[in-house]
Amino acid sequence: MNITTSLKVRATFAAVAAAMAMGVAPSAHAASFDAPTNGIFTMDAAILSFLTDVTINSTGNASFAGVTKTTTNIFGVTKKSYTSAVVTLPYDTVTLSAANGSDLEAVAQPGAGFTVTTKNGNVLALSGLSYDNSTRKLSSTISFDGQVLFTGEALSAATVTLNESFNAQLGLGKLTTGTMYLTDGAANAFAAAFGLESVVGTIKSTAFGSLVTDVIAPAPVPEPSTYALMGLGLVGIALTARKRQAS
Repeated sequence: MNITTSLKVRATFAAVAAAMAMGVAPSAHAASFDAPTNGIFTMDAAILSFLTDVTINSTGNASFAGVTKTTTNIFGVTKKSYTSAVVTLPYDTVTLSAANGSDLEAVAQPGAGFTVTTKNGNVLALSGLSYDNSTRKLSSTISFDGQVLFTGEALSAATVTLNESFNAQLGLGKLTTGTMYLTDGAANAFAAAFGLESVVGTIKSTAFGSLVTDVIAPAPVPEPSTYALMGLGLVGIALTARKRQAS
């Protein structure tokens, strides 16, 4: 199941203020605008291999779609694992000052994130998610059974790809990170939560996932003259209907 959530995002251009300060008139598109957008985080198969017999759920206004499989070994032990896990994050704000998206910052709505619950009922939660393209890092608060273990830059990507003729001024484009890996602090928190301290180095070098930020052009708003023409058209239709009824 593919879940896509589109929510309104405010994109503010610092370049406008800079241009005004220098006495230069900003361009027609260099202004704040509303555009539907979202962040889609896809967990990598490598990290999912660590997460057997768990349940992944979304929190807040995020959405989750996952596919599981069940396997039984030669000793009759059955385990459940995920073959895919996708979290769709509704962004609360997206801020840019460069048309090429080099400094894009996206912050998810408060409470939006996901949890990993073990078969014993222990809960690892990632919340307060935000992405900064200038550093290519995804920040998060990681907690376990309600206790905060880590807050800060949790995942890092070495590369980023921009496509769909990305243009921040027009609110167009798709930003896709390369594979993201846990930072030192986040890897230590992850290992401590699941009792995997002895393999924290392996966890840090294990692919965790990737993030896609899809910015869509806002729908054009009709000019006042267009509304006036529409109104005249409706009046004309009403008068024609009355004449037909009278005859």
